[in-house]
Amino acid sequence: MAKQRTVKLFWAVCAAALLAALAAPGRNSALAQNGQKVVFAINMPISLLGAGASDIISEFSDLKKAIRGKYHVTVDMKMYRDWNEVTRALNSGQADMAWLPPYQYARHKARNSNTAVTPIAVYQAAGKSASQTCLYVSRDNGARTLDHLIGKRVAFADEGAWVVLNKIFEKQDYPFQPADFFGSHEEITRESAALALVLHEVDAIVLEKNYAGYIERDRNVRPFGSRVRALACAPAMTNAIMVSGKNLTGKKRERVQTILFALHRDKAFARFREYFKISDGRWAAPGKNTAGDWRDLYEEALKKGWIKDYERLGRE
Repeated sequence: MAKQRTVKLFWAVCAAALLAALAAPGRNSALAQNGQKVVFAINMPISLLGAGASDIISEFSDLKKAIRGKYHVTVDMKMYRDWNEVTRALNSGQADMAWLPPYQYARHKARNSNTAVTPIAVYQAAGKSASQTCLYVSRDNGARTLDHLIGKRVAFADEGAWVVLNKIFEKQDYPFQPADFFGSHEEITRESAALALVLHEVDAIVLEKNYAGYIERDRNVRPFGSRVRALACAPAMTNAIMVSGKNLTGKKRERVQTILFALHRDKAFARFREYFKISDGRWAAPGKNTAGDWRDLYEEALKKGWIKDYERLGRE
């Protein structure tokens, strides 16, 4: 069930982006020409297929019909098994745009210097394009310092979260690295990790501060914020980004950005406002070096062996 909740939340955010990019009023806009097609790439691993994916496909089908009927635009959603497939689709022209975690963008950029994948928007929360990721513990019987977590259980969502966890330990000048410090390492969804923490099935989780508000909406977890606390945090880093592929250029790209930037306040997208209100958020223009901090962190992780540790733990 936790995976299904993750998928549905992710779909709501993606659907909002699709509407923003495609549902611009007027038939004469750059995106409303007859025969126009825009492809939105979604990372949908096999592990997340099931009832949640069926709901997404059903909702997307209704959305596709509405946009085609009113705006004469054909919208296709293509699902891929991992972020590598998403970026390959963007570079090959099989997809036009996608939501991308900044770590995955930095990783891709570092490995593909000539990539066509570029940011078109960055998420701002309370006017800031960067936020912290923290190591959370339970308030009632959780650890008071990192020392109290030696040999305990930690949960995190993916490779990016693992790298940030190592950065948290480094910022604290701690003598041990997470790979040798914790007794067990669980790679699960953010929602599953939050639930495991409140049920004391794990002792600590890695979570973005901005995402904690979305976790609070889950009736199986709430109240969440009052039951956990941040033990230690990494430096603030770039939030989520929206990226384009080689085919989203010129006037079409500009129109997508214009509507994305108005999404949080445009009445046409009122049904999605709750997702922005939680973090007082909006999509904004990217800077010249958007996610450069994540690129630096990725390079640091390579040099210090954090990614090798992650791959080793995955094999154990």
